[in-house]
Amino acid sequence: YEVITPADEGGWVKLGYKLTFRRSTVLDANDQRMQLSMSLWGGPSGDEPLRFDGQRLDMSVCLLSMEEDEVGAGGFPRMIRDEDDEHLVCNENRFISTSIVAMAKNDNSSKVQVGVAEIDEDGVAKFSLDVTVGACRRAQSIVFCHDETGTVFEVKIPRDSGHEEESDSNPHEARYSNKARSYL
Repeated sequence: YEVITPADEGGWVKLGYKLTFRRSTVLDANDQRMQLSMSLWGGPSGDEPLRFDGQRLDMSVCLLSMEEDEVGAGGFPRMIRDEDDEHLVCNENRFISTSIVAMAKNDNSSKVQVGVAEIDEDGVAKFSLDVTVGACRRAQSIVFCHDETGTVFEVKIPRDSGHEEESDSNPHEARYSNKARSYL
């Protein structure tokens, strides 16, 4: 797989309330007309693509495939939310059960693996990461990397520093209260 656009060249893109991400694009090794990238998965069922309660970051990501001319015409969607975009999700046999690795990345760009999930039959990998412990506690972002293709999706960890009344609360209590929210 050849990297067309590295994640760190793409620039940060804001999506919704506090979510900021960047991602890479790679050329599909099996079909050179196709390009691959990753996106948040919300799905037509209305699932929240990202929830954060101050402690736990729950999100789903998916591998996408588009023809080169489609990428040039509008680019990969930032998030899969409706049936019109579902056909872009790689849910074919060659990617089912392949792994997406989650790594905590700190401000000096070092990375530590904090999770791994397999792509399910719908083409989605689901993560639930406690960002208050271990490498995640010091991380600025979480980098999701598809093992087979090297495709990268990087998300800045939403921190509630601007919400004083919530940042002083117990994250465990926030998780089970109405303080957990979607950032989209």
